[in-house]
Amino acid sequence: DLATKGLEVIEALARHGYDVIFMDVQMPELDGLEASRRIRAGREAIRPWIVALTANAMQQDRHEAMLAGMNDFISKPFEAGAIEKRLRLAYRNLYPAGMEALEAEAERVACGRDAAAAVPPLAHCAGSRLG
Repeated sequence: DLATKGLEVIEALARHGYDVIFMDVQMPELDGLEASRRIRAGREAIRPWIVALTANAMQQDRHEAMLAGMNDFISKPFEAGAIEKRLRLAYRNLYPAGMEALEAEAERVACGRDAAAAVPPLAHCAGSRLG
């Protein structure tokens, strides 16, 4: 899913359970920092891994993101590999027991050992995304 405003993130999270949210820090109506604070102040059953996306790369910006309840931080512009790295970190923390099996399956598919599989398993996991 894609949300372009902080309030849309809050609303989408209320409708669906997301494992990972890529949250732009600067969004209209409600910025990503405040949206993260509200998510963390909400129901404890919903604990998504929140990755800050921002053009600001200063240590103070990272610190503010962590204080707002974000778990990780990516400075823009970023390479596609940064997203995969953050997803792996998120799933290692969210599902420590299952990550090893997920990585083994992704490697098996990526190495062409399963021609019937069109998309590696991690790509299915990556679908849990908001702006």
